This record gives sequence, structure tokens and C-alpha cells, in this order.
Amino acid sequence: MSETILTITAENFEKEVLQSALPVLVDFWAPWCVYCRRIEPAVEELAEDTEGKLVVGKVNVDEQEALADRFGVETIPVPETQSKSGWRRMASACSSGKNGLWKGEIYGRQKCGRKNL
Repeated sequence: MSETILTITAENFEKEVLQSALPVLVDFWAPWCVYCRRIEPAVEELAEDTEGKLVVGKVNVDEQEALADRFGVETIPVPETQSKSGWRRMASACSSGKNGLWKGEIYGRQKCGRKNL
């Protein structure tokens, strides 16, 4: 996992997510999940591209079942954002290509996958 991506646990959730001054993208995932591994390069690119503007963290649902239950995670991957306006579950059906994923939604654009954000 990239150094720019936090590992979110029940122990650090309050500090790293709820008390963050920046918006936070939380990716609920598991190591055995094929789709999670498929989008991982895009999540890492997003973390690098938005460093200092957005916090990117991952919750391993196998290790953090209580957090997954708390947010009603039934399928993965599930990216969610936390900001001052509250939680927002984001669609995970966007392209997972090199420039893709949720960048469009994070920056308020309608289309996923735009490079020039």
C-alpha cells in the first residue's frame, strides 16, 4: 500500500477520519477481493494526486468488521467520503483505469476518469 494511504482501524478512526481537517476518502476493501485489487492503483494515484487536499484511507473489512458493520458495508469495494457536510457513499462503478476512479466525484465533476482536475 502507498505511503500516502492511511490504514484506518477502529482505534484511529475518530482521529484520522472524524477529526480530520481535510475531506477523507475511506475505501472499504479486503485482500481477497478481485475488484479491490483492480482499483488499488487508481486509489494510490488519487492519494498521490490529492496529497494535502484529501486524506485517503483504507479499511480492511476482514480485520475491522465493526467499522464495516457501522457503515452498512455489504459488498466491497465501497469508497465513502467524510467531510464537514457528512458521509457520502460513492459509486464504485467508475473506470479503474490509470486516470480514473472517483476523482470526478471528489472534485464535483459529473464524469469519472478525468485527468485534468
